[in-house]
Order: sequence, then C-alpha cells, then structure tokens
Amino acid sequence: MTRAWLSLAAAFEVRCLRYAMKQLGSPYIWGGKGDQRFDVTLGLRPWTDGELRPGRRAYDCSGLVLCAVRETTAIDARGRWNAQSMHDATREWEGLTRIHAALRFYGSTRTGVSHVAFAFESRAELVPQCLVLEAAGAGKDATSETVARSKGAEVRYVEDKRDDLISSVPLWALGVSLGAVERPPEAP
Repeated sequence: MTRAWLSLAAAFEVRCLRYAMKQLGSPYIWGGKGDQRFDVTLGLRPWTDGELRPGRRAYDCSGLVLCAVRETTAIDARGRWNAQSMHDATREWEGLTRIHAALRFYGSTRTGVSHVAFAFESRAELVPQCLVLEAAGAGKDATSETVARSKGAEVRYVEDKRDDLISSVPLWALGVSLGAVERPPEAP
C-alpha cells in the first residue's frame, strides 16, 4: 500500500469515526438510520410522532455505520445495506491491517450476521481487549425513543466481551466496497 493511498484511506476512517463519536448518547431504535427510519415495506421514511422527538437522530447498528459513511462521502446505502451485506461486501479484506479502526461483525454464522460495530482493537499482544463504538442495548422491541431510554439502548462505547464475533475488517474496506475509497494498490 502506498503512502498516498494510506493517507486517503486514513482520512476516510477519521471522518467516519468523528461522525460516529458525535452520536454518543443518541437512542438505539431498531431500523434507525439517523434522520430517518427503515421500514421493509416503505423503505426509508421520516420518523413519525411518538417514535423520536423532532430534530433528533436515532440509530440501529448498521444505521450508525452507514450514516457515518453518508456524512463522510455523500454515498447513501442506508436503504440497501445492513450488517450482513456490509460483512459480505468486505470479506476479501478480512485480516488485513487496519489504519485507525475496524468493523467487527457478530452473529451466529457467516450468513447470520446480526450486529456491526466500530472497533478499536489493541495492537499490543498483552492487551487483548477491544473497545467498540456501537448502537445497541435492545433488539427489535426498541421501536421508540421512550423504549430505548427505558432499556439504556443508545450509541455507546463498551469493552467488547461478546462471544459471537464472526469477523473483523479494516474500516477502509467499507469505503472501498461502496466506491468511496480506491482499491488498495497491490504490494510490489
């Protein structure tokens, strides 16, 4: 990977992470895609009364990641991609070196991915912990800000203690998959 490519990929990651970090404390609502909600029948739609207070944003796990990409690149994949499709699109970069952060995918199997989070993985062998930035804390029953708040479901930092990790890819891999970052050059 060239120094110029690394610089562009790093800039993509930093902009995504800055956006996501600014969302700390925002409610987790199933289907939440920031300023809109995803409905399987209607697609992306505005929040309705009782779901979220006006002027607020709410996220589910994939909504947080995809809104960060949208704010960084203007590429809006919120109605097309979820945790599973992000996993499938980035698999070829699994195990490659991250720059600032990774995306961690969780679930039951490689075809049963149900959660995605930004991950800040320790590079020290003696420090195995990983801090993740995620939208989580409830499941499909978190359908309003009121329910989310009662369950403590929000965008948050937590130490990753999950036992259902499927894979981890560099954050830049999502940018490549969406066409926002050029493919990394082949090593000489």
